[in-house]
Amino acid sequence: MTAEQTEAPPTLVTDEMRRDQGVWMDEQTSYPVSESDIRRWVIATYWPETPPRQYWDADYAKTTAHGGIVAPPDFNPFAWPPEREVPADKLSATAQGVGQRRMNGGQVDTYGAPMPPAT
Repeated sequence: MTAEQTEAPPTLVTDEMRRDQGVWMDEQTSYPVSESDIRRWVIATYWPETPPRQYWDADYAKTTAHGGIVAPPDFNPFAWPPEREVPADKLSATAQGVGQRRMNGGQVDTYGAPMPPAT
């Protein structure tokens, strides 16, 4: 085996990213969730199947334990993020070279209760 074969492959993960692993970042609040947001989400995620009625049929949803339409557990209210300022040096993936952008290596969001549409 040569020295080239034993070297670690190049990485875009910086020491700063490693340091920030597991650290809470800035908190965000989503826009209010509407019935339309929930319907569009379930149509897209269940496509080409028909989504469960509790997520799109208001009359049927009134007969369920939640008493109305609620978002499914996989619903992401941040799929359409609120506006935020991005520093000019981070506007593109190539800005300032390697390691200048955040990396989401995976996340799990848990909401303690089903999300109803805002009233």
